[in-house]
Amino acid sequence: MLTEYLRSAGYAPAHISAALHKLRTEANHPGCALLGNNQVVYQLLRYGVPAQTEAGAMTQTVHLFDWKAPEKNHFALAEEVALHGKQQRRPDLVLSPAVLAERTGAQFVVHQAVAVPEA
Repeated sequence: MLTEYLRSAGYAPAHISAALHKLRTEANHPGCALLGNNQVVYQLLRYGVPAQTEAGAMTQTVHLFDWKAPEKNHFALAEEVALHGKQQRRPDLVLSPAVLAERTGAQFVVHQAVAVPEA
């Protein structure tokens, strides 16, 4: 879904591949604790992923979200998704790509993974 969105936003396949590789690498970086990984991933989600396709080539920032026009972003809703990594988690709902929801009794507690910037 993210690849499809990035293609529709006009990014070249090589930049998409480089950006997604960096995002996956930072999300599961073995040398960092969970908090450190989350901080780096937040920065990439918020400000974009610098992607270089070959040595000496210009770096292009691949923006994973369109913050200026949020309606252009692609989202999906999933229930009971297992999130794997150093720690396995199973939130009740995942609104991809930025919101996790946990059910506590009859209510949902929403964890916003990325703060939406103010205009």
